[in-house]
Amino acid sequence: LTKFKLHSTNTTCYIKMNAGVEQMIMQQVSNQVLETLEAEEARVDEQIRKFDEMDDDDIERLRERRRRQLMRQQQKRQEWRAAGHGSLNELSSQQEFFEATKTSERLIVHFYRNSNETCEVMDARLRELAQAHLETRICRIDAEKAPFLCERLNIWMLPTLLLVKNSQTIHGIVGLDELGGDINMLSVRMLEYVIGQYEQVVQYEGPPPDAPQEDRQRMNRVRKGARVGNVREGIHDDDLDDWED
Repeated sequence: LTKFKLHSTNTTCYIKMNAGVEQMIMQQVSNQVLETLEAEEARVDEQIRKFDEMDDDDIERLRERRRRQLMRQQQKRQEWRAAGHGSLNELSSQQEFFEATKTSERLIVHFYRNSNETCEVMDARLRELAQAHLETRICRIDAEKAPFLCERLNIWMLPTLLLVKNSQTIHGIVGLDELGGDINMLSVRMLEYVIGQYEQVVQYEGPPPDAPQEDRQRMNRVRKGARVGNVREGIHDDDLDDWED
């Protein structure tokens, strides 16, 4: 009976201590949230203050600057569309591949084979991606018609997505491991998230798609290990003449 009372007393103390710790943690969290809200409120108040201090000339200059910005954006979108952005383009020759790397700052090239069903599904996802990310040109090239590129860029599995920025190969997404492993489960969001990790070849700032932790770790391991050749350092369009000869 004595031991039971002692045990009961210790348990009561333990519960009270836990309750005290929990209350302290909740108070700290509340304080942090309050500090964050106060800082955001102060930032908004400062913006309002600056706006209130503007005269008509300041507001007109602000509007004019915004108009010029929108005009530049519209002009850029027109230039992108004229260069083939916004849709999945077919590169009919290896020479067209080199031209594409020179004319677009951001480029994705899908190395495919017609008889590969996985490549067909990848094409469908890439068409959606092209419409969502006008800043990036997205193309495809038949691997069987580009033996020189496949050899020099170390394209050994299909599909392979070659990511190019400023005429330089950034990364190659080889097969599907880095994209989750199942082409039928591949979403455009997962595609843009993975590609966006490589120097923003597509501009993506959102959170990663929902995936089990071990899957994300596996994708990171594959991402670090994948290697392809380099357009700038290893291949030039002049080399293509020697290959064809």
